[in-house]
Amino acid sequence: MPRKHQNNNKGFSLIELLVAIAILAVVMIPMLHSFVTSARTNTRAGKVMEATTAAQNVFEQLKSEDLTTYLGDCTSEQVMDGSNPVLDIQGKPIYTYKREFSNLDVNGRKFHAKVTLDPQKYTSISTTSEANKKTDYNTLKFANLSTLSKASNAFYIQKADQEIKAAKDIDLGEYEEVEKKMSRNITLEVDYDESTKLARVYVTVTYQDGRDGKSGTVTPINHVEIYNNSESLTTGNPNVLSNIFLCFYPMYNSSSRISPRETIEIKNPKNYKVCVFLVKQTDRDTSSNPNYVTGSSSYSVKLSVDEGHRDTLAGADGKPDVLTTVATNLMWNDAANMSELQIAYLNNGGSAVSSIPTGYAVKDMLNLKTDLQRSDSETKIYDVTIEVYDEGDANAKVLTKIEGTKIQ
Repeated sequence: MPRKHQNNNKGFSLIELLVAIAILAVVMIPMLHSFVTSARTNTRAGKVMEATTAAQNVFEQLKSEDLTTYLGDCTSEQVMDGSNPVLDIQGKPIYTYKREFSNLDVNGRKFHAKVTLDPQKYTSISTTSEANKKTDYNTLKFANLSTLSKASNAFYIQKADQEIKAAKDIDLGEYEEVEKKMSRNITLEVDYDESTKLARVYVTVTYQDGRDGKSGTVTPINHVEIYNNSESLTTGNPNVLSNIFLCFYPMYNSSSRISPRETIEIKNPKNYKVCVFLVKQTDRDTSSNPNYVTGSSSYSVKLSVDEGHRDTLAGADGKPDVLTTVATNLMWNDAANMSELQIAYLNNGGSAVSSIPTGYAVKDMLNLKTDLQRSDSETKIYDVTIEVYDEGDANAKVLTKIEGTKIQ
C-alpha cells in the first residue's frame, strides 16, 4: 500500500523566538556597553592628550622667556603660615607666582591653563633644618660673571684635586709635606694678530717643591689653549674675545699674607683689550665643607699684569692707558698684610713699571673691581606646576597636570 507524504510546515514558536531574543540581548548588551565605554574612553584619552600638549606648549613658552620678564606678568601671593608670612633664611618673605592662559587651541579644542611657580623647595626657611640647607640655592650668594658665551669668553676651571696630584708627582713618599710647602704659578697668555683678528688664550700651571734643598717641579697644565676664534674668522663675522675667567682653588699653605706661595701672571704683550675675572672658589673657606682647608686667614696671591713694551702709560687725557682690566672676589685692602691680592704692573720687557701717571695706583690702572660676589641673593629656581582644564570650565576637574623646574 503506497505511503502518503506529509509536509511539515511547522515554524518557530513564539516561545522559541522570545528565548532567542533574550539570549541575543544577554550577549549584545554587554558588548554594546563595552563599545560605548571604549568610545568614551578614547574620547577622554584624546582630550587628555590634547590637554597635555597645551600644557607642554605653555611650559615651552615659560622655558624660553626670561624669568624676570615672565614673573612681571604673574600675580604674586605671599606664602603664609597661619596669619604670618613665611620668611627665608635672610628674613625675606617667600612668594609664589601664578599666571593663567585662556583659549589654548589644540586641534580645534580650547583649553584653560593655570601656572604656579613656587620657590620654597629651593629656599631655606630654617637655619637648623639640614634638609633645607641641602637645597638652599635661592638664598646663596653667587658670582656676577657677565655673559658666559664661549664665543666671546675664555674659561679655565681648576679641578679640586689638582694640588694633591701635583704633590704626589713631585714626591709620592712625602707628598703631604710637599703640599704644605709647595708653590704654584698660573699663567694666562693672550695672543692676538691684528691683521687676521685671530685671538688665542693659553694657560700654564706649574707647581714647585718648597722644601729646604728641594727644587722639583711639575706642570700639569702646559700651555693649553682655552680660547680660539679661528673658526668664526671664515664667516666674515669673527667672534671677539671679551673676558677671561680663571676659576681656581686657593692654596692655603702660606704662613702670612706678606709671603704668598701662589702667583698669577697675565701676559698680554699685544695689548689686547680684555677683562680677566679671577674667581676664588670659596667652598674651602667654609668649615662645614669637606674640602675645607685651614689657613684662609693668611692667604694671599701675587698678581702681575704684563703688557710688554710700552713707551708711555699715559693717554692723551693723562689717564693710564692700560688695556687689561681685572675683576675678582678676592679681598682687597690697601694694607698689604690685610689683602688677599698683591698687584704688580709690568712693561718694558718684564720690569716693574716706573711711570705710573700721577694720582694713580696699580689697582686704579687695572680698574680693579672686587665686587664679583653679589651683596644679596636672588631667587633663581622655581618648581613649576601647570594644570589644564576645559575652556570655560576652569573649576572643573583637572584634565592633566605637568610639573617641572624653571631656572634663571
